Amino acid sequence: MRRPASSPRQQSASTIICTTSPRAAIILPDERTLAFPPVVSCQWNKDEAHFLFEPDVDDPESAGLLATLRGQRHNIYLAYKNNAGIAHPGQVEQITSDGQDRWQVAFHLNKTDFSQVIEFNGPELTADEAAVLRVKRLLLNEQPSKPSGHRVDNMMTELQIAGQGEKISIKESPFPKFLKTADMRTQDNLEAAWIYVVLHLKLSGTIEHVSRLELRLRGDKLDVAFSGRRPKKYSNEPAFQIEFSGTYSLA
Repeated sequence: MRRPASSPRQQSASTIICTTSPRAAIILPDERTLAFPPVVSCQWNKDEAHFLFEPDVDDPESAGLLATLRGQRHNIYLAYKNNAGIAHPGQVEQITSDGQDRWQVAFHLNKTDFSQVIEFNGPELTADEAAVLRVKRLLLNEQPSKPSGHRVDNMMTELQIAGQGEKISIKESPFPKFLKTADMRTQDNLEAAWIYVVLHLKLSGTIEHVSRLELRLRGDKLDVAFSGRRPKKYSNEPAFQIEFSGTYSLA
């Protein structure tokens, strides 16, 4: 996985806080190739997203991934701030000034609305109750996916919690991929984890708008405060809100 490199200054901090991310997430659908380059500027509309990236100097792999986007027409997952979508790259331009490389990339947005995911109310969980468990699984690793055996009710419950998003389902928390060991617990990696989970909240059809996502890293403890709005189901009813806080032990 292409994650931002560590820095000694960041590793020495006792508490690291992230309430938003200056990075974008660029992820191939297999979720094995990904990059989180810092964004200098962004213009995002309903059809296109135009970025100016400035990859970290100690992260040549992100620059390499941006270079491979030239001439490619495969879809990627893309997220920045509260925006997420499925896109394919258009024009890719490398700009070098004073020894610093920047990348100007235009993405054609194929899909940005994931509110039409088909959800169902099961015998034990409503669709909104399952969404609450899904978000807590993603952010706190509560009730991660386990083999459900052959019991139909177990399989149905797991399907509800994991989500029926056409592109992404939630099986466990991704935070250990970014923050498992002490040398990985940096501001850069926390920022990458922030935008990574926002992308999953959106593309899974779970959350339409993230109102608050605060990550506070204290050693091997990650404090999470979240609030977000679900896609609105009925015109005469307000959208379902999810709000909670908790601590995830990374040890």
